[in-house]
Amino acid sequence: MAKRDRRQPQLWKDSFPLEWRDYPKLWATFVEHTPGMGGRTQARLEASKTPLRFPCPDLKHPGASALYLDHPTWYQAVAALSPANKGKRFLTPSGKAEIFTPDLAARLATAGHRARPISDTHPDLSAPNAPTLAYLDEFVTNPVNPQAVTRKATLGLPSNSATRRLFPLTGIIGRASVVHFAGVTQ
Repeated sequence: MAKRDRRQPQLWKDSFPLEWRDYPKLWATFVEHTPGMGGRTQARLEASKTPLRFPCPDLKHPGASALYLDHPTWYQAVAALSPANKGKRFLTPSGKAEIFTPDLAARLATAGHRARPISDTHPDLSAPNAPTLAYLDEFVTNPVNPQAVTRKATLGLPSNSATRRLFPLTGIIGRASVVHFAGVTQ
């Protein structure tokens, strides 16, 4: 990253421990301290002719070919992420795909969201009479990623029909900037 920052490359270099300036040592440290990465050593990645997908808990594991696959290698991989995951197909308390749980609803409610199949959208982009959302200036702990914060939202507002009449077609590029419900994005 320091090589690509043409304005202040020294800031990058000064922010990391000296031993991490050596990429193989940085990768080895990452693998050592990240659950499910034990099998993704630099030597194994360089020798592999096919992708070695995460999670890959040890040197004998083939890597997860597909997430949540009902296969012994998937169960081995998720157990390596946390002993609480042993025997689970999905990384949820029940081990099943959870669209709605009271716990999920309570966590999402802290940010003004709710776990439900209806999708609120930005008031200026929605179809007539579709439920919309508005972001408040208040920041709260992100209910999906507790290490981050997110703006609190108010859901179920009426759409802005005046904007919709002026701009009947909407082009969208990239990914939407909102935290969606029951996950980070849909």
